[in-house]
Amino acid sequence: MQNRDLIRIGNVHSDLAFLNTGQPFIPCYLANGWIGGCCDEFGFHSRPQYDMDHGRTGFGHQMHYVRRPWGGHDLVQLLHLKAAHADGRMLGLAGLGAYDQELDLATASLRTAWAIRGTRHEVRAFASWAVPQLHEWRLDQQVEAAGDLLALELVLDTSPAENNARRKAELLPPPHISIDVLAGDLLRVTTSTGCRTTQFLLHGDGLRFAPDSDRIRIITRSGVSRLRLLMIEPQLAREIAADPAGWLASVDAWTEHVAAVERRWSSGLVLLPDGPPAQVWLRSRYYAIASLPPYPCHIQDPTGLCANIWGHGFAQDQYYVVEALPRLGLADLARTQMPVWRDHLAQVLRYTRRLADVDGAFYPWIPPFEEWDGFEVDGPRNADSFEFHNSVYVAAMAIGLHRYGGEAAELAGHLPMLREIARFYAAITVLPTTGRARIAHPRIRSQDEAMPAGHSTEHPLCCVWSALYAMRAWLTARENLAVDDDPELAATVGAILARGYDLDALRRPAGGLTTCANDPRPPGQQKHPVQLNAIALLPMADLMDDPDVQHAWRHRLDLCRSAREPRSYGWTFALFALASARMRSGEALAADLALVQPARYADGRWIQFYESSCRHGWQHKKPYYFTTSGLYLQALTDAVVQDCRGIIDLCAALLPEWRGRRIEVHGVTSLAGARVDGWYEAGACHFTITPQCDGPLRLRLGLSGPCLIAGEVAMGGEMRLVEGRAGMAVVVQC
Repeated sequence: MQNRDLIRIGNVHSDLAFLNTGQPFIPCYLANGWIGGCCDEFGFHSRPQYDMDHGRTGFGHQMHYVRRPWGGHDLVQLLHLKAAHADGRMLGLAGLGAYDQELDLATASLRTAWAIRGTRHEVRAFASWAVPQLHEWRLDQQVEAAGDLLALELVLDTSPAENNARRKAELLPPPHISIDVLAGDLLRVTTSTGCRTTQFLLHGDGLRFAPDSDRIRIITRSGVSRLRLLMIEPQLAREIAADPAGWLASVDAWTEHVAAVERRWSSGLVLLPDGPPAQVWLRSRYYAIASLPPYPCHIQDPTGLCANIWGHGFAQDQYYVVEALPRLGLADLARTQMPVWRDHLAQVLRYTRRLADVDGAFYPWIPPFEEWDGFEVDGPRNADSFEFHNSVYVAAMAIGLHRYGGEAAELAGHLPMLREIARFYAAITVLPTTGRARIAHPRIRSQDEAMPAGHSTEHPLCCVWSALYAMRAWLTARENLAVDDDPELAATVGAILARGYDLDALRRPAGGLTTCANDPRPPGQQKHPVQLNAIALLPMADLMDDPDVQHAWRHRLDLCRSAREPRSYGWTFALFALASARMRSGEALAADLALVQPARYADGRWIQFYESSCRHGWQHKKPYYFTTSGLYLQALTDAVVQDCRGIIDLCAALLPEWRGRRIEVHGVTSLAGARVDGWYEAGACHFTITPQCDGPLRLRLGLSGPCLIAGEVAMGGEMRLVEGRAGMAVVVQC
């Protein structure tokens, strides 16, 4: 792979020197989006308890979950692979003569090696990106005595770890487990949560199994041995399902896996200069692949297969991760997430009527994994169920696929969903005889989530942004498909957009915007900076130029409580960064990135982001918040290639530290599927934009001074209109 060394800038490496720094060890996330989880210092799962500092270790499967009393679902861990020495000694870090662990992004594998006196151990693990049902652990042991060998234990009753620190009402029963011996080196394991039944084969090459009721002891040997796990399920490839045991015993799993990883890294790359931003970009792209399910199933958990916090997901959080994927060579993965929303539209219409008593599609704040008609039948679980801004993110995922070159047939398949989301926002819009439109519903809740208890929210800004974006998205889809979809609704939506929403009721006298028309709080009391949605989450070029939207961005540290401490509640600081990138300010983006470490928003090595700042402790129990990683992935991509204004905008927000260094772009997808390649180095650049279809291209280079766009002289920052031809590269250089 040509860019392997540049990709390895994002590797996570720990050795004896690191262990002596006193920094916390962050378990490495090793997964393929379908199976996997976090691993301890030796590549196993010694700390699987829920609510562990810096996250628990364990092994999850997207289809292994429990049903909650209100009809929702939570992921639970499938198993824990633990290790000790064969003579009963604990496996620990004390006394090691050598130690090295590395999560290698270029091969999506975790290698751990350690030595003590004359004994050496190496464990290489990977969750296959070629066959998502397969996980392999390869052991290589050279020992002086049999007691120094590793003794493994596969724990199948994960309920004690799941119930750690949970309230009594939330405790989970143990799973039902059966273990069948198929051969000396092959077991079939079945485990059921009462909601889902999961089955897998366990194959040992050079290992011996000793099954018990809810666990399997694994006896290892000196030299090389392998433990392979294969999920048996409908998604398994037909040729493997025909003889899974034979396939397990013969497959060259490592070679196939590495080839699949290399394909994922072959295009859609923004290779930044070595440093934390490059590490964040590379790791965030890896985490997107490793946390989003590769098959249609259910919504992503924001901490992936770790399930460190909730075990369930949110439409907005998934959108924050999915938004960049069509741009980064991962449109297929973004596309895989859409059936969750599209195929349940009829149930969502019924849910919306039940919850909100209006027509249209409001997607649940916490959607169930299955049986949508059984969700919240006795009423909403909490006030967040009325965060009506949420439905737009489903529309944004659908329209984003089309924006970056999706087929018309795919857009047509999403049209009913886009229509019903627009209908929902029209249903909660009041259009008076004169004057501008307002959002109104008796139980509506703001995305800000920090309003005083009992407050009745009027005309929330987040829903104004959502309504505008959703209505425009549906009308754009109708126009692009040249269909007269629901003309009556189109007339209603057109009337709302022509009149406009009442932004004056949300403007502050000194500049900026309130979160709702009756916000009783002084500035600086918000949880989330909803004023920036029109820049960052739901970019609308006309509103990005609104003076009060720009005022809110310039004064973003004064929007949210404790931001100047600095402290980020949830994804707030990540949204600051994305807004700064889209406002074309590398200096502001650098300032936003500089908030991260003082806020303890990420660990000291930038391996992952916590759900919120942990300056005051307990948030360090909530690591690997991929929601935030997704926003930083967008921000750092947009710093180099962005198109949120309908312009292919190059080098719009370069960090000051990059300006004397080299950046490479390989196969980034932009508007209408145009491919962007090229480089920037020390003020010079050369980019090619290769359209997928004929049509006009709006191009801009964000560097100062003269440049050439399609052979014509232009000034940096000046937009030029170029007639594009499919397959013919247009050059931008300086």
